[in-house]
Amino acid sequence: MKRLLISAIGALLFPLSISLAEPLKVVTSFSILEDFAQNIGQEKIDVESIIKADQDAHSFEPTPKDIIKIQNADVVILNGVEFDSWLNKILEANRYEGIIVNASHNVPLLPYHEDENHHDHGHDHDHDHDHDHDHDHDHDHDHDHHHGEFDPHIWQDPKNVIIMTENIRNGLTLAQPESEAYFENNFEAYKRELEALNNYAKHLLKDVNHNGKLMILHDSFGYLAKAYDLHFVAVSHLNPLAEPSAKRMSELYQLVKKENIRAIFSENIAPSRFIKTLAKDLNLQDGGILYSDALTTTPPANNYIGLFKHNIDQITAVLQDSSLTKADDANKK
Repeated sequence: MKRLLISAIGALLFPLSISLAEPLKVVTSFSILEDFAQNIGQEKIDVESIIKADQDAHSFEPTPKDIIKIQNADVVILNGVEFDSWLNKILEANRYEGIIVNASHNVPLLPYHEDENHHDHGHDHDHDHDHDHDHDHDHDHDHDHHHGEFDPHIWQDPKNVIIMTENIRNGLTLAQPESEAYFENNFEAYKRELEALNNYAKHLLKDVNHNGKLMILHDSFGYLAKAYDLHFVAVSHLNPLAEPSAKRMSELYQLVKKENIRAIFSENIAPSRFIKTLAKDLNLQDGGILYSDALTTTPPANNYIGLFKHNIDQITAVLQDSSLTKADDANKK
């Protein structure tokens, strides 16, 4: 009888101990990953990004306080693909012993194009990234002004985000195995949202003329282009903060005239004066802002779903306004 009573008390206390467990301390490299982690971990985690909303990863320098936050985390989530190689350096230099999640693990990567003028869709490369090893090959760069062979902006396709959040689920489960079912349920719910987001984009873009080219600040929408048969021309290959040289400006003028570029977009991380000048001089439509490398503190892009919907809405509006529909285009042939 005594043994049965102890067993019964133990059964009552065990779930209580789980519910009262301290939330996992989770650190992500930048704000979009923070949103992904929050959707999977919810109240089981306390998550913070090092690069905050409205901050640009291209000009970021970690502070001593950032390093302390990273060291104290139970789980560190990075993007990989050399987007946040500064974080790999911190983890290695400080011999971090927690769980490292490389969100790009198993994501099919796109190579950067050698021709800077054309950044359309390319070929997939499946890379088996390790969760807890550095495969980003830093090459002694101080921070992320340089990207490597592959495009790191993998979150610009919701199908990739499903893989990324699956990796995050796995990392959180490794850190807190007793919450496995909880993380799995949250992942499945968010996966359904991402699938709906992909269908939303396909539906809106299905009747626009996909031959129209759009100008953007830097080469950050390659995965979006491939996923939905879009065509972008980047002012700068890597850094949205870099003002183009006189030679590059001359090339852009020629490209706009030659390649039927419809509109030009700015980005939330780097509003640029020359965008409006270029739009005016070339009679290009000002497409407004696209959100690329960071969330914002206010809607519509204060979460990933809102960010992506806004971008699709903006692109669709421009292509519908400045181009023929597929049906009209076919009738003219």
